[in-house]
Amino acid sequence: MDVKEKGANDFTELKESPANTWTLESKAQLLGPLSVRFAAKSSGYPVVDDAIPAGFKVGSDYRTSLQL
Repeated sequence: MDVKEKGANDFTELKESPANTWTLESKAQLLGPLSVRFAAKSSGYPVVDDAIPAGFKVGSDYRTSLQL
């Protein structure tokens, strides 16, 4: 699972914890909206642009229209 800030050139990898949550250790604050990229066996590396909105809250859930 990777995330990318709006306007950034590269994705940043998230780390999966033993509790099956994803974290990012960063000294800089992330600014939304964020695009999300993940590995899927059947479809390579799908990207959901602006999946996490500007003003997001840590620990919140955000739905997308992408279905696997």
